[in-house]
Order: sequence, then structure tokens, then C-alpha cells
Amino acid sequence: MTMIVRCLIADGKLQRLSYIPGVVRGHGPPDFARPSQAPDVVKRITDMSAPFGTKFKIEEEDVTVSL
Repeated sequence: MTMIVRCLIADGKLQRLSYIPGVVRGHGPPDFARPSQAPDVVKRITDMSAPFGTKFKIEEEDVTVSL
């Protein structure tokens, strides 16, 4: 499992933080997908982040971290 992290910084402040889930198969490059196409990755990240109180919003194109 992998992800691409995206962030929007404006006026020196983090405005938006999100990720696009992905899967690495064998030795090839990762395959990135919409959250609905990679539910195992989204669940794993959500479960790993829960002890830290991190909240997410699943969007159509990516998963947004609630700031």
C-alpha cells in the first residue's frame, strides 16, 4: 500500500491536506486510484491514524484530513 500526499499551502499556512491511495504490485510502479477503488488502503490508513485522533473525509478524488 502507498499514497500520494497532497497539500495546499497559502499565506504560509496549511489549508488542505489529502492523499490519493495506491497499491504496489510486484516490482512495478504503484497504481493510484480513487478512494472508492482502493477501500482496503483507505481503511488501513484510517485504522492506523485512529489512535492519534485523526479524522478523514472521503472525497471522490482523494481522502482529506480534517485540520
